[in-house]
Amino acid sequence: MRVDRSEIKERARYHLQGRVFRSFLVGMLPSLLPSVIQLMPGKHSLGYVPIGTFMGVEIGLSLPFMLLGLLIAVFVTAPMQVRVAGYFTLLDRKPGVALSPGFVFDCFGKGYWRSVRGMLPLSAGSFCMSNAMVIWLELVLLQVSLAPGEGGAALSPQVFLAATVVGTVIMLSFAMTPYRLFDRPELSARDALRESLQMMRGHKWAYFVLQMSFMLWILLITLTFGLAAIFVLPYVLASNAAFYVSIASPPSPEDAGTTSREA
Repeated sequence: MRVDRSEIKERARYHLQGRVFRSFLVGMLPSLLPSVIQLMPGKHSLGYVPIGTFMGVEIGLSLPFMLLGLLIAVFVTAPMQVRVAGYFTLLDRKPGVALSPGFVFDCFGKGYWRSVRGMLPLSAGSFCMSNAMVIWLELVLLQVSLAPGEGGAALSPQVFLAATVVGTVIMLSFAMTPYRLFDRPELSARDALRESLQMMRGHKWAYFVLQMSFMLWILLITLTFGLAAIFVLPYVLASNAAFYVSIASPPSPEDAGTTSREA
C-alpha cells in the first residue's frame, strides 16, 4: 500500500489546530528527565573518564551517568513514549477527544512492564546509537587536536557508518511498536514487536523519507533557539501517528472500545 506523505502531513496539521501547545507538552514529557541527566556529567562527576583535550577543553565520558541514562530510557522514557504514541493516534482517529498532558503518566499503571519489554529494542537501540555518535565525535575531535606524529586512536568512519545503517534499519523495523502496544492492549510485548516488523515490510523507506522531510524544520529549531519546537515536535509526532493509522488495519469494535477505555 502506497503512503501519501503530503496527505499524512496535511492530516497532522489539521488535527493540531488549537492543540499545538498541549500536544507539545505531551511530546516533550518523555525527554525531560534524559535532558537533565545529559547536563549533569562533568569532569568532577562520578566515574568520569577523560579522553583528551580539544582546543584546551578536556573531553571525556562518565560511565555511571551513561548507565543511568540507559536505565531511565528503558524504565521511564519508553513507557511514556507508548502513551505519547497513543495520544497522537487518538488525535488522528478521534480529534474530538480531549486529552491532557497527564495522559502520558498513565503509563506507570496497568501494562507498565509490558510496555518496558515491548519497547526494549527501541530503547536500547536509540541509546546505543546516540552514545556511539557522541563517543565517535569526541574521538574525532581528539584526533584533530593531536599534533602530527603524536598518533592517537585509529578511527574507522566505515565501521561507524555501517553500525549506523544497521541500527537505523532496526529502529525503522520496530518503529510501530509503541503504537501497537497502545492500540492493541491484548497483544503481548513479543506480538507487538512482531506486528511492527510485519507492518513495516515495504514501508521502511517511506517512513525514513517522512523523517528526513522534517530536517529543515529541525534546523529551524536551532535557528530559533528552541522556540520552533513548540510547533515542530507535535507536527512530527502527529505525522508519525498518521503514518501508523494509514498502514494499520482498522481496529475491531472490541479493540476500539478497549482503546477508548485505556484513554
